[in-house]
Amino acid sequence: MIPANLKQEVGWTEREGGSHKRAYVSCVQLDLFKEKCWVERSRNPHGAPLTEPMEEHFTLATDEGPFHGGDASAPPPLALFVGGLTGCIMTQLRAFAKRMDVVIDDLRVETKVSWQWTPKSFDIDIILESPSPVDRQIELVQAAKPGCFVEQTLSVANSITHRIRTDSGFLRIS
Repeated sequence: MIPANLKQEVGWTEREGGSHKRAYVSCVQLDLFKEKCWVERSRNPHGAPLTEPMEEHFTLATDEGPFHGGDASAPPPLALFVGGLTGCIMTQLRAFAKRMDVVIDDLRVETKVSWQWTPKSFDIDIILESPSPVDRQIELVQAAKPGCFVEQTLSVANSITHRIRTDSGFLRIS
């Protein structure tokens, strides 16, 4: 049972779906009152705080489509992942273009991820409309690539650890 005050504070809404009502909750202010967040299906609102070099807070949500038990109410995690990679290189291209005096009239980036149970490759096509010479555009891309932290993260072997909170603290899961 969801407390009435929690429903009101987090923006609880109900939508008809199938043979019963499904509950959806926006957890934007969840951290402010440290209550639990009840969400049916596979939608996952979560905070994305950035603490350095400056402090910013964002709220994102992921969901899956009906095939995976979701409602497609938000992008699936893989779409946000690929969107983050694409947005990262676009941001760096625009930032470096200003520093390098490369004119960008229009910029589009298309990212293709080849996946066979695990990622096999990331192909990034840059469609750059610019009166600047092609050699300067290539220099721009070469300068922007190291500035994209998502691309840098994907370019090296990484370790990922998982922990679960227990009554006695966090327990590492191997």
